[in-house]
Amino acid sequence: MAKIKNREVVCRSLQPADYPRVKEIIAASFPQAVRTNPEALKSYEQEPWYDPAHLLVAVTEDRVVSHLGIRDGLLWCSGIGIPAGLVGTVCTLESCRGQGIGAQLMRAAFNRMKDFGLAISCLHTSAERAGFYGRLGYKKAIIESPSQVLPLTRLDLDADHPSADYAQMRSGTPHDAEALQVIYQAHYSQLSGAWSRTLTFWQRRLQQRPKLWSQSQAFRVAGGDQPLAYLALSESEDTASISEWACLPGAEDIAMALLYATLREWRNRGIRSARLAISTRHPLWLGINQLSPDEKTGHSTVHVQVHDPDLFVEQIRPLLDQRARAAGLKLRIRFAADGAVFEIGTGSPLQLDIAASDLCALVYNGQRLPGLLAEGGLTATPDDPAVLPLLFPDTGAARCSQDAY
Repeated sequence: MAKIKNREVVCRSLQPADYPRVKEIIAASFPQAVRTNPEALKSYEQEPWYDPAHLLVAVTEDRVVSHLGIRDGLLWCSGIGIPAGLVGTVCTLESCRGQGIGAQLMRAAFNRMKDFGLAISCLHTSAERAGFYGRLGYKKAIIESPSQVLPLTRLDLDADHPSADYAQMRSGTPHDAEALQVIYQAHYSQLSGAWSRTLTFWQRRLQQRPKLWSQSQAFRVAGGDQPLAYLALSESEDTASISEWACLPGAEDIAMALLYATLREWRNRGIRSARLAISTRHPLWLGINQLSPDEKTGHSTVHVQVHDPDLFVEQIRPLLDQRARAAGLKLRIRFAADGAVFEIGTGSPLQLDIAASDLCALVYNGQRLPGLLAEGGLTATPDDPAVLPLLFPDTGAARCSQDAY
């Protein structure tokens, strides 16, 4: 409990009786999202991570006035799963904004994430709200929005490619949830920026249940009764999109057959172009690259914070040690806040002075490196800018659209 402007504010777990009030606050705070997915708010409490254990509210004068959610799981960075919380749907009743209530609720969320055993948290916000989160300790990181556009009418999709019969293509159903969970984890855990999922998450996506922050997707699977590959897709009158494409190791031919069969079908139905959310680091990228797509990838910001430095270092140490050794560096990293130090690698000495959350941003995606250096957020001794990209490469970190919280 805290007092803000002579009012007692209690931050606690959401209780089932709070849902109607919370939905009112969400509808008032995010009208566009609610208009886009009106059914999502009706079933808000049925989504994974929207249960009382993962939702917090702030109460003052016996009224719920603020709300947020925490999706706990693993955030994959260069193949390492870091225990992380995705913070989302942070909103406060308009008449109570600017009074410190949202900040108090965020601090309660930090304690909840420590209880969950999470090392870091991540959130997406607007440029207007970035300062609020910066004052709470969040640091800017760079996220990629991969986009490859294929003009279907100009592509040769018929010659020398496996048929749909070979792929044994069909629509995905909720019974495929466990298989797709295995495929997704085997595939997207190799990348940076993807989040772990649960079976309930998959069952709801395969039922095409709406989410507040993302459009429903259809799923196609290939490989027979036990899927070996899948696509997540959506269609409009003359454009179609693929938001996910994955397969089990050794099933790359099946995945390619599934992709080409889908593209051929779209072309034959008069769909003129396809947009694929596939990055150049995607394990199946070569199959896309041979189609000479139009590159439309963009970049934006995401915000990260370290809540348990010891756990964070434990998770990233093997990755940074491997990179330091490959670069011939004996690396000493000192955290700015408390002077804590850890050493890795072998070779020429290099010391980095940096905030733990800025280090998290660099591990997430080295694209943040130039900006961080320009802002004075990282000091290297000796000053050798050429070695830093070897430690913090551009990972192309990206999040699947279905994982918006």
